[in-house]
This record gives sequence, C-alpha cells and structure tokens, in this order.
Amino acid sequence: PFVSWENREFAPKFGSSYEYLAIVFTILAILNSIGWLIWVVWHYSDLATINGTPVLLILSLIGTIIFYCSNFMNMPNAFYTYSCYLQPWFSNIGFVMFYSPLVAKICLIHYITFKTKKVITTLPQAVKVNVKMALFIFSIP
Repeated sequence: PFVSWENREFAPKFGSSYEYLAIVFTILAILNSIGWLIWVVWHYSDLATINGTPVLLILSLIGTIIFYCSNFMNMPNAFYTYSCYLQPWFSNIGFVMFYSPLVAKICLIHYITFKTKKVITTLPQAVKVNVKMALFIFSIP
C-alpha cells in the first residue's frame, strides 16, 4: 500500500446535505429581505412607511442582505479561495448597517418623546449625526 500523490492532495468537495440546507435557508432569507426592500420602496410615500423612517428601514434591509451573504463564506467547500478574507468583512459590515439604524431610531424616539411634542416627518440633525457616529463606532474592529 504505497501512498500516491492523489491521496496527499487536498481537494474539497461541495455537496454535503448541511451545505445545501444552509444555501437554501440563506437564499430564502435574502429573498425575504429583498421582498421587504421592494415593499418599502413601493410604499415609500405611505404614512405608515414615513413614520417608520424609510431611509433607516432600507439601510437595515441592505445590512441584513449583506449579513446573510456572509453565510456563503462559511462554506469552504463551495467558496474556498477568498472565503477566509471576505467572511469577516461581510458579517461586520452587514451587522453595522443593520444595527446602526436601530440605534438611530431609538435616538429618534427619545428625541420625539422627551424633546418635542410635534410630529416629525424628517430626521433631525441630531439623529443624522448619531447615525454617522454609530456607523463609525461599530465599524471599528
């Protein structure tokens, strides 16, 4: 029983059932986020969407799509070459783009609740600055 060169070579094979299952769930989650993104853009001028600050909704949905794409990088047999480099970038940028609008919405709710008694249809300057600060703080590794 001599060892041949083919036995020493690493040749990853794609096709385990867990990888297929992960790809199916990731694609379904991405399609769900794209569907909600289309819905927000389609109903951009509706009162319910305006009250939900559509810019922050769109930013959150784009962040979830990027974060879901990082699941493809966890499959070394499918995307082997650059997956080690891309996976942290996709997951961190997606998380920052998803989480920063949530922080901005909390700041907006705090501003509306405690600082003013009128209805606000655009983002105040303080909330815009908080979004920029949150994007900067969460992007620091």
